[in-house]
Amino acid sequence: MSGRVLSAGYVTLDVTCRVSAFPAWDGRITADALSLASGGMAANAAAAAAVAGAEVHLFGQVAAGSIGQYVLSEVAAHGVDISEVERTSGDAPAVCVILVDEAGRRAIVSEPFTLDWTRLDRRLPALLRHETRAALHVDGYHLDGLLERAPLVREQGGWCSVDLDGRTELTADTIAQVAARCDVIVANEASASLTDREPEVLARDLAAGGATVAVTLGADGALVADRGGGVHAIATPDVDVVDTTGAGDVFTGNLLAALLAGATPRQAGHHATVAASLATTAAGARGRLPLPAELAEHHVTIAALPHHCSLPLEEP
Repeated sequence: MSGRVLSAGYVTLDVTCRVSAFPAWDGRITADALSLASGGMAANAAAAAAVAGAEVHLFGQVAAGSIGQYVLSEVAAHGVDISEVERTSGDAPAVCVILVDEAGRRAIVSEPFTLDWTRLDRRLPALLRHETRAALHVDGYHLDGLLERAPLVREQGGWCSVDLDGRTELTADTIAQVAARCDVIVANEASASLTDREPEVLARDLAAGGATVAVTLGADGALVADRGGGVHAIATPDVDVVDTTGAGDVFTGNLLAALLAGATPRQAGHHATVAASLATTAAGARGRLPLPAELAEHHVTIAALPHHCSLPLEEP
C-alpha cells in the first residue's frame, strides 16, 4: 500500500484490568490481571495504518519522562514517524483505564487530553504538498479542529479523515458539517444512537457530501457507504475474541491506508473489517496488528444478516 497519513489526537498509557465482571457502583472487585501498554485512538490508528503500508506521521503531546518515552517508542516500533510529537514537561502521559471482561468486551475511562495544533499547523502545508496522496486524520475528540482546517487541507489536495468514536454529542448541524468537509468518516453504533438514526441511515447521511463512510457494528461487521450512494454490509470473519480494545482504531487505520492506496470503498471496508476482527484475538489495543499478507490469505465469512441492517451481506 501507499499514501501518507497525518494522525493527530490521543496518545496514552493504557492501564488494562482484566475482570470477571464489571463492578457495580459502590462495589469492589479484584482484577484477574493488570497490564500497561502504549495506546490512544490516534496512535493506535497510526500504528495500524503504518503496518498496512502507509507512511504515517503522528502528532500530539507526550510527557518527556521515561513512561512517555516508552509510549512513543512502542508506536515507533510499528513504523510510525514520531518526530513531530511534542515532548511536554512531566513524567507521565495521558492515562486511559480499560476494563476487559471474560467475553473480551471493554469499558474505557480516558484522562482529558487537549491537542496542541501548533506543530501540525506549521508542518501541514509541507506534508500535504507531495505526489503521494495524503490525509489528515483525527479522533472524534478533536473533530472541531479538523473542521476548521478542512479548507486548507483540501486546497493542498489532501483528505480530511475522522473517527467519530469519542464524540459525546452529534447534532444535525455537526453531521452536516462532517458530511460537507470530510472525505473519510468512521462512525459506530454509539454514533448512530447519538443521532437517533439507524446505522444505515447515518451512513447515507454522512456520505451525502461525497465522503467514503464506514459505520462499524462490532461482531455484526460494518456498513460502508461509497461516493455513489451505495451502502454495502460487510460481515466479520469467525474469530475467538480475546479483547475488543482498539479494534475500531485498527479498522480505521486499515480503511484509510487502503483508500489512500487506491482501493474502492467496498474493498477497503472488507480489508478493514478483517483486520479489526483479527486484532480482537490478542490482548491490548495493539496486541495484534495484522500484516497485509495475513489479510490477503484470510477470506471474509458471510455470516447472519445483522438484525438492524436491511442490506444483504456481500462478498469482497
